[in-house]
Amino acid sequence: MKHALLAMVTGILAVFAPAVAAQPASHEIRFQGDGLELRGTLLLPEMAGGDRVPAVLLLAGSGPTDRDGNQPPILNTNLLRQVAERLAADGIASLRYDKRACRVYASSFPPLDEMGPFFAMDRFVADARGALAWLRERPEIDASRVGVLGHSEGGVVALRVATEEPDSVAAAFLLATPGRPIAVLMREQFAAQLEASGVPDDSAGRALAKLDAAIAAAVAGEPFPENLPPAMRGLFNASTTVLTRDYAEIDPAALAAEVRCPVLILQGERDVQVLAEKDVDALATAVEAAGHGSFRVALLGDASHNFKRVESDRDPGVAGPVLPDALGEIAEAAQDWLVRGSADGEEAGGR
Repeated sequence: MKHALLAMVTGILAVFAPAVAAQPASHEIRFQGDGLELRGTLLLPEMAGGDRVPAVLLLAGSGPTDRDGNQPPILNTNLLRQVAERLAADGIASLRYDKRACRVYASSFPPLDEMGPFFAMDRFVADARGALAWLRERPEIDASRVGVLGHSEGGVVALRVATEEPDSVAAAFLLATPGRPIAVLMREQFAAQLEASGVPDDSAGRALAKLDAAIAAAVAGEPFPENLPPAMRGLFNASTTVLTRDYAEIDPAALAAEVRCPVLILQGERDVQVLAEKDVDALATAVEAAGHGSFRVALLGDASHNFKRVESDRDPGVAGPVLPDALGEIAEAAQDWLVRGSADGEEAGGR
């Protein structure tokens, strides 16, 4: 009788107890990149009956950007962290990791005169492919339903991975991704900064000529000019010799034309680094002309490069939450292409 009464009371309490939301499980992981062990976070949604779940590999933008989309202590966006959390809430796992340029790997950096090849685009792509292979081999993951998502330069890496691993990538998500060679965007950004700073035309012309000379030297495999102004030395140094050449030679639109899986192109119209009217059109035109698969284009009116709400071009759009519309576009495409698998028959475009 005592045990029966206890069971009854426990059952009643369970009925009236507040529901506790299921929480995703975060795991600190390591995997083998291109000659370097990399660190990241595997975020798993609440597992239902042990079924394997779809997943997305998240790829950060340029520079020493960490798994969350940050370059602490100066640049903290948490873009990739917020994307991962939204995917988990929708039943989709994710893997994000610290790029090889992050300080956490500083003890593994080569000598200064050997850093160029260490930070080449091919190395970033090889790291991403290592991450993709690791993710697809996890017992919790359905290897047939894994996508790649890249932000900014990470979108170019995602395009490389999708074209080089066509049988392993079920969908590609391009966030603020260049549609033209990155070196072209670098020149545009530098010219815009000169204009905004009120630099006279003749001085601006000389500065741009030096930038052009630095890019030309990288393409020719020659050292950067020694007379670069201080503002350019952070861009053009021993660690960026090969990457600068890659920025000039890699055509993201040409890569987009080779992608066979569904593609989401997500862009903020207030982005001052990647331009909706130029880069989105280049990517979308290439994908549409190739006709290899479904694609969507989503333009967000008040979104910055990091998909934060901005009200003027002077607002860098770094702090605060990612716009719900941005997360919604990613989640909807992921549901369609990775969960429901409804890419076939979808209307192409959406521009």
